[in-house]
Amino acid sequence: MKHTITLAITATVLIGTFRAAAAPQPNVIVILGDDMGIDSVSAFNPKMGMKTPAIDRLASEGMSFMDAHSTSGVCSPTRYGVLTGRYNWRSRLKRGIVGKWERPLIADARLTLPEMFRAQGYATCMIGKWHLGWHWPKKGGSVTQKLDEIDFTKPINGGPNSHGFDYYFGDDVPNWPPYAWRENERLIGNPTAQMKQGTMVDVSAGPAVADWDFSAVLLEYGKRCTEYVRGRKTKKQPFSLYFPMPSPHTPIAPGGKFKGITGISPYADF
Repeated sequence: MKHTITLAITATVLIGTFRAAAAPQPNVIVILGDDMGIDSVSAFNPKMGMKTPAIDRLASEGMSFMDAHSTSGVCSPTRYGVLTGRYNWRSRLKRGIVGKWERPLIADARLTLPEMFRAQGYATCMIGKWHLGWHWPKKGGSVTQKLDEIDFTKPINGGPNSHGFDYYFGDDVPNWPPYAWRENERLIGNPTAQMKQGTMVDVSAGPAVADWDFSAVLLEYGKRCTEYVRGRKTKKQPFSLYFPMPSPHTPIAPGGKFKGITGISPYADF
């Protein structure tokens, strides 16, 4: 991998101007924390009671922007701003978030960050939480915003692949149905089971694949991101990776070695 890696971590909206990087082009990784406050990083809060050494190292070796502002403190508007560079209220979303089964928030012709990277010769990848709407395929054709009309066996357009990402893997919104992995524009598996309301805190009822495991989600994301970066090692083409994490948003579901690692709470583990 003959490119350096530029890493950005954000928990708020970053709105700015993209400039083509001079050769050699750096690889760029953007990590978006979900509902994560500045007080959850030990570099900025030494009284937190636990350490975040990886983030602390980024803070000490990089730049921290401590006077940041956002038009909204919730999910969809933040993602919209990160990917388009626009205020969310310039879209149809004046407040709140994109709802279940709602159509895409980003207009088809709207220029996005991954499209700008792609224009500069980058491979573009997204792994994680989308929450910006989809064109849900309707049984018999067309699209719908009604659950009972959706055909989950058909391609689901209007998501990351429609807005500049060469590759996408994720589960869209971790506490909303359908509870199934998505790779590019297809669900992996058929969500014929039903997730019960309140299975975990803030989990909504709806279609799910059998044996869906909330505690496996963050671990799978970490594995996929690591594999993607390592897989680009021998490639000459630079890459951009957008990793919008599901944590520490609900459902709070630490898995594997992270369960109980802090000795404080599941939230801290997550």
